[in-house]
Amino acid sequence: MGARTGAYVIDGHEMTIRPAPLEREWMNGTNQRFAYRCLPLNIANAQGGKF
Repeated sequence: MGARTGAYVIDGHEMTIRPAPLEREWMNGTNQRFAYRCLPLNIANAQGGKF
């Protein structure tokens, strides 16, 4: 079972939770995109979301 994320919306505002893009500008900016070769960092990046 995967992790669950929730949010409380107040005062009639709307909130959309969606997956974050797999590619990140700062990861692309590392030397030869080395950040993508670090498995723990890549896994953490894949778990991200945008609110």
